[in-house]
Amino acid sequence: MISATIRIFIAFLIVALPLSSFALPFTETIYHDWLFLGDFHTYDYASHVDLERTWIGNYGQLPGQLDWSHSLPTGFQVPSYQITRAKLWIDACYVNTDNNLVEIGGLMEWDALNNRWLDNTTFNLANVDQPGFWNDGQIDVSVFAGEYALRLDRAILMMDYNPAGNSGGTIPAAVPEPATFVLLGLGLVGATISRFRKK
Repeated sequence: MISATIRIFIAFLIVALPLSSFALPFTETIYHDWLFLGDFHTYDYASHVDLERTWIGNYGQLPGQLDWSHSLPTGFQVPSYQITRAKLWIDACYVNTDNNLVEIGGLMEWDALNNRWLDNTTFNLANVDQPGFWNDGQIDVSVFAGEYALRLDRAILMMDYNPAGNSGGTIPAAVPEPATFVLLGLGLVGATISRFRKK
């Protein structure tokens, strides 16, 4: 006998899943100095995409994949070795197998969403040195469903990088501010006065 709870859940899937596959356009929010509670690190830049609790899967009218993009900083031209930390965090629900596939920036080698029931899968992107991966203005992401149904809630691209990479990889020399010159001058005057007093 099927319990009442299971029957209610199956009825929910039959009614709600096909309707939820028609997601609104995704909303992207850009943050600077983003504190990610997953590792308690503050990232220089973050792209937060609300995936509108979209369902994908092999059930009924559900789409078999979900695609979205994360914007990179304007004019971003950083060689991969100058990216000190980068992660893509995907928040999904009802993941029940390892048959789904995640494609990030055109690369298919990523592990599946791999947790059960409530998934918070993090992909480390810091060592990606694929030509053009970081310099196309955005990073495209696709999740391909190889299971009955899973729900994608949101995704966050987080990164720390050396802004000097935007100028050909050389770190510009620091230019002293006027206040620095004033303080230096006052220090020299004070040292000269001190020497005359000792004499």
